[in-house]
Amino acid sequence: MIRLALKKQKKTEAKQLKAEKKERKCKYNDEKFNETSYYTRHGLRKVYPYPFKFSTHCKGRWVGHNLIDVMAKEFRSYTAERYEMQIRDGLIEINNKAAPPNYVLKNNDLISHLIHRHEVSVTMKPIDIVHLSEDLLVIDKPSSIPVHPCGRYRHNTIVFILGQEYCLKELRTVHRLDRLTSGILIFARNWKTANKLMKELVSRDVQKEYVCRVPGEFPNDVININQPIDCVSQKIGVFWVHPNGKQASTTFERLSFNGKSSVVRCLPRTGRTHQIRIHLQYLGYPIINDPIYNSDVWGPSKGRNAVYDKSKEELVHDMLSAHNREAFASESLQLKNEDSIAFSALSHISTSEVKQDIDALTTGSKVENSESAKQDAEVKAASLGAKLLLEKYINVAKSEEIADVLRKAATRLPLSFDSTRMTADERCDECKRSYRDPTEHEMVMYLHALKYRGKDWEYSTKMPSWAHADWRDVDLDLHS
Repeated sequence: MIRLALKKQKKTEAKQLKAEKKERKCKYNDEKFNETSYYTRHGLRKVYPYPFKFSTHCKGRWVGHNLIDVMAKEFRSYTAERYEMQIRDGLIEINNKAAPPNYVLKNNDLISHLIHRHEVSVTMKPIDIVHLSEDLLVIDKPSSIPVHPCGRYRHNTIVFILGQEYCLKELRTVHRLDRLTSGILIFARNWKTANKLMKELVSRDVQKEYVCRVPGEFPNDVININQPIDCVSQKIGVFWVHPNGKQASTTFERLSFNGKSSVVRCLPRTGRTHQIRIHLQYLGYPIINDPIYNSDVWGPSKGRNAVYDKSKEELVHDMLSAHNREAFASESLQLKNEDSIAFSALSHISTSEVKQDIDALTTGSKVENSESAKQDAEVKAASLGAKLLLEKYINVAKSEEIADVLRKAATRLPLSFDSTRMTADERCDECKRSYRDPTEHEMVMYLHALKYRGKDWEYSTKMPSWAHADWRDVDLDLHS
């Protein structure tokens, strides 16, 4: 009996330690929030470049392999030659010490890579709060902003913006939305609530409702799609309908048709990555402005009825090639294709015109008064637009606590570009490139999380403007 009691006690203590570890892991502290700051330019939210160190422990499959080989194979941002140069420059270290390119990795080695980090521009649209309590935060997520740090995004993410401008920190991600998807996003404010909600999601006790807009006249019947979804490439984050995939089920129902396009209600019964987008592609009605699943790269049928006429390898190659052609102009150094996709039309994003900012900083050149006045006007317009939206959110806030958080956020909006805050690094590849900003259409995808309902809770947002029955957009090519 004593042994059983001790065993049970140890198990409980181990569980508690695991929970505490998760608590610590999900927290972003002020030190991280203060790594850099925001500014606004051309109506977009931007981040000043900053030094950042990526760190990871050696994985089992890397043990016994040379450092240079692992970097080139596992982290495809640069060529092997470029990685070798960075190792020799001391930017890549093992256990916080310099190491040669042919260093043989050992178990538990700490690999770190110091970079001059440039982030991608996102919308200036402020975040609206749907619900706020001691346990939960529910927001209406704007399109173009990722939920949490990933890839080229860190400070330009929902988690960091909420932490820096709304002073809402230590949030636990319960579920995710794609970067271009807008709508209901739920955060837990403690581990107990996060665990409860995640259990509901895993057991499929949460009912989700989305709306989207697709080209043409969607069938007027309720359509149930049960098609398995498999990964084409984790590297570029693309999936397709395939017999080897995981079971996925979605129900669709047309809400309106304006003569050119249809608004469709989407009820995902499972939670696969890109599930709604892929099942709509399968039906032959991909979301109007879906940059991935409404693309000619999939072939003449654009993936309708899972007809691709290509292998996984061919599809990945063609997708990378197609979007590499559309990539924004870059100079001298070239990234490998897999990484350049982050700056291509595949995700319809780009970095800001950082090179122009750096040129102004390093050469001391002055912007003409007329250009300066134009930029000031753009900044004022963007800030005013964000403030007006925040005032609108404040006026309809469901509680004084929400209104107070929004008022404080209105005082912390990004300021205009300040050349004294722009840093340059001669070893940084991104400092030597210039990319155009995304257009308004490129920052939005017509897919919105309208409502989430659990066992004893329900949260929803208003319909987005593009989902109104009489909505028109004469500039949008519905066949692209």
